[in-house]
Amino acid sequence: MQSINYFNIEQISNKQELKIAYRTLCKQHHPDFHPGIDDTPIKMINAEYEVLAHLMETEGRFEQFKRGEEQGEIDQMFMDMYLKVCHLPLIFELVGNWIWVTGDTRAHKETLKKAGFFWAKKKQAWYWRHASQKSWSSGKSLGQIKIKYGARRVSNTPLSLDIN
Repeated sequence: MQSINYFNIEQISNKQELKIAYRTLCKQHHPDFHPGIDDTPIKMINAEYEVLAHLMETEGRFEQFKRGEEQGEIDQMFMDMYLKVCHLPLIFELVGNWIWVTGDTRAHKETLKKAGFFWAKKKQAWYWRHASQKSWSSGKSLGQIKIKYGARRVSNTPLSLDIN
């Protein structure tokens, strides 16, 4: 199982501290500040930041994640699954405890399948959820599910930052 590689979550207790840590990491790893370096670290930093920010928006989940409680373990798996596919040029959305993947997914079908994602034929989208989050077809569209549980689109492209 992968883990958080860049953020020291033991030293982060609120969103402001997360932003400060993110800015510091960007200054250290962003290709705009260090020409010629690989952009993989900044992509991973961006992915980790997006997931940690999502966890902070849900009261208590970030603390559970830090302590390694059951929901925290689910969140760790959530992070790991996203990190497996965040390099793909697709649209990723965090909807409740599920990751939904849309866009031109046909070209990346095998990669998504190997990573552990499932195809939802009626919704024409790929998804991942923890085994404990399994549910039967609700008959709702992806749009209705997003309204019910809230959705956050996750950026998977390196940011061009102007940090002072």
